[in-house]
Amino acid sequence: MKKALAFFYPGCIPAEITYACEKLQTIMEVENMTLDGNDHISENDKIIKANHSLETFNLHEADKYCCLLIPGGDPGICIGNQKLNLLVQRFHNLKILCAAICAGPILLDQAGLLKGQRIAHGYKGSQLDFVLNHGFFQDVELTNEMLVSNENIITARPEAYKEFAEEIFNKVILNLKKEPKLQK
Repeated sequence: MKKALAFFYPGCIPAEITYACEKLQTIMEVENMTLDGNDHISENDKIIKANHSLETFNLHEADKYCCLLIPGGDPGICIGNQKLNLLVQRFHNLKILCAAICAGPILLDQAGLLKGQRIAHGYKGSQLDFVLNHGFFQDVELTNEMLVSNENIITARPEAYKEFAEEIFNKVILNLKKEPKLQK
C-alpha cells in the first residue's frame, strides 16, 4: 500500500497541510519527515512525530509513496539543501505527486521542477521581490490563482488549504486507480 510523505522544517506552517494529511489518513498512512529526524514542534507547541530524517532517507524507497506534501512558512533553512533537492527530484522523476502551498513552491523551484510551469504561491510585495531578485521562479508563470494543478505538481495560496487538500486527495485516488494490480 502506498503512503504519503509530509515534510516539516523549522519555520514552516504545518496547519497549511494538516487538512490534506487528515484527508489522506482516511485511505493511507501518512509519514512525516524533518531535516534531522527529530519531532517538529509547531508554532502552537503541537508536536508532530517524525518518521524520517531527510539526512538518512533512502531515496530508493521513494516508490513506496504516492505524494509529497510541503507547507509554506519560512523555508529559508532549506534553501540550498542538496538532499532535499534530490528527494524532490526523485519523487518527480517517479511521477509521484509533489504538492506545495504558500512559500513551499520555492522548494520545488530550487529542485528544478517549475521551469515552464504555472503556479500558485503565497508571496506578496517585498517577499516576492526578494525571491525574484535572488533568482527564484525564473521561467515560471506566477499566477494570482488560488490553486494550480499540473500533471504531478500542485501549488496553492495559503488561504486555499481546503481546495489544496481536496485536489491532492482526488489526484491520489485517481493515481492509485491507474496503478497496475500486483499479480498473486
